[in-house]
Amino acid sequence: MKKSLVLLTSMMMLGGVTVSAQDEEKIEELRIEIKDLKEELKDKLDELKELTGEDEEFIITDDKDFFIKYVEVNEKDDENFGDYYEFVFEVENKTDKTMNVMAEDVTIDDDLVDEKMVFLSEEIESGSKGEIILKIQSLEEDEEVPELDDDLEMTLKLVNEEDPDLNIDYPVSIDLD
Repeated sequence: MKKSLVLLTSMMMLGGVTVSAQDEEKIEELRIEIKDLKEELKDKLDELKELTGEDEEFIITDDKDFFIKYVEVNEKDDENFGDYYEFVFEVENKTDKTMNVMAEDVTIDDDLVDEKMVFLSEEIESGSKGEIILKIQSLEEDEEVPELDDDLEMTLKLVNEEDPDLNIDYPVSIDLD
């Protein structure tokens, strides 16, 4: 009885999850397969870029509603507030509605950016093309913008106030190495 209680307590502390040797092998096989697929995808993206001149890696979406592509990041300096970043995106609204574009849950190199530093609220007319700019800037003198080394991740929210069923979220992950 005492051994069973100790075993039960141990399992609860470990979350009740045990991994068998077979499972370990399968996990390792899957990790290797994923690594191989990532390498193959990189090769295919390089080949596609060579053929088309477009860097497909930076296309966020190209569906029936929107085309969104990351273009570039510019580091700028404001004499009052210091350094900031402007991330430029090319967009096309394929819907028949005007949409507002906003950014949420922005991270730079896996660090969540304070939402007070994130500026993106653009209106995109139905059927129009253009650029939108995500600006990350601190408006506080004692607060600095996170340093950008590796990546930017966020959710682009496209919102139509008249038709909530048309609201769309696009996950964005851009490797800037």
